Amino acid sequence: MLHLRDEIMFIPSFLYCTRFDGKPSDIREWLPIIKQTAGDTKFAIVETSWTAEDEYGGGEGVQADYVYEVFCMKDYFGEQLEYVCWFTECDLIEEAFRGLKLFRQSGLISYEGVEREAWWKWVELAEKKE
Repeated sequence: MLHLRDEIMFIPSFLYCTRFDGKPSDIREWLPIIKQTAGDTKFAIVETSWTAEDEYGGGEGVQADYVYEVFCMKDYFGEQLEYVCWFTECDLIEEAFRGLKLFRQSGLISYEGVEREAWWKWVELAEKKE
């Protein structure tokens, strides 16, 4: 499930999220494995997210905690990490998921257009990185 294009490797982070009872900091366990997989190749973390839905171990605060962990990845990997792509900026309509309810509230902005705590955490951390 790793995708190579030219000289960058795309690593979908959902490969490393194998349980619903975890916490955002659990991604730290996978960082050395990602680093080993990438070797010296620059890479991007793609399709990463955390649900804001309580049913799947999420919630707005937990989602914001995961955004923090995402930004910590840049500190861990340095210049080797080219960029990170969140799964979806805004929630999509429920019919789009056809039973994959886990993803229906994974946006940083709700379907109604309301910015979640995770959105504001993203903005805060992005401004600090500039």
